Amino acid sequence: MFISGGIMQATGIVEKNPQLSIIFQIAVLCVSAALTVVFSIAMIRFLARLHEKNTIQTIAQEVRSAKNCIIPGILVMITYNIIMFGGFLLLIIPGFIFAVWYSFAFFGVILENKGIRESLSYSKKLVQGQSWSLFFAIAFFTIAISVSSALLINLSTLLFSIILPKNLLIMAIVQVIVLGTLFTLIQVGFTTSLYTLFRQKK
Repeated sequence: MFISGGIMQATGIVEKNPQLSIIFQIAVLCVSAALTVVFSIAMIRFLARLHEKNTIQTIAQEVRSAKNCIIPGILVMITYNIIMFGGFLLLIIPGFIFAVWYSFAFFGVILENKGIRESLSYSKKLVQGQSWSLFFAIAFFTIAISVSSALLINLSTLLFSIILPKNLLIMAIVQVIVLGTLFTLIQVGFTTSLYTLFRQKK
């Protein structure tokens, strides 16, 4: 959304055509979400192979082989978010429980070739007896990544306002590409490490 906002500010789309700006933002969101899913699948598969000392493929090879996992991966993510949202509607606490139970459902689809329902059950079995450990690990990581990302975004915005005060588009693109990629790598690396650790324990 940084890129879409920067482009709209730079070109004045909002003032010229408000309806077009909404369509544009939705299009950017869909494209960025699809690219993030493909990139995440490729990185998870690469890191899992590396961790388990299997034959390692390049990221490009993993991206090509990730094609078959894209739709199931998106569907399991949607299912996970619906379940979690439903849990939060039930007095909040069930939302946290479901979030922990089904944290590894995505991995079941893209690494274990399981169906959506099967992946949800698989994830729940992996975390049984260790739910609190996973909860605190995710909570600590979420807080740390939120604080650090906010600091880096503010710092980069300040630097760009000094170096290129009038070029909002370049600032937006750099923030999304550099910081977005960096934090995606960190998040994917962390969750993959957690998954392989829990899988080995079971």
